[in-house]
Amino acid sequence: MKEIDWESVKNLYDAGQTDRSIGQRFQCGYRKIYKWRHKNGLPANHIGKKRLVTGVLVGAGAAVAAIAIYKEVKKRSRDKKEKLETNE
Repeated sequence: MKEIDWESVKNLYDAGQTDRSIGQRFQCGYRKIYKWRHKNGLPANHIGKKRLVTGVLVGAGAAVAAIAIYKEVKKRSRDKKEKLETNE
């Protein structure tokens, strides 16, 4: 296994790369990057479904109102689902 340049790892982390993508770049397991990140008290760079949509809206320069609409639609969908479950 080749030596890992931790400064380069930090640069990739700062650029938003995930543990898995950094590990692939350095030909090591993502757990090694995960352990380094935890040792340095750094949160994960990952994109969950909710973060992705919100991030895209903000990144595209959409107004804060667009995010509020997205959240309201999600709430209505959840409320509708709960209503259907209670009627059964």
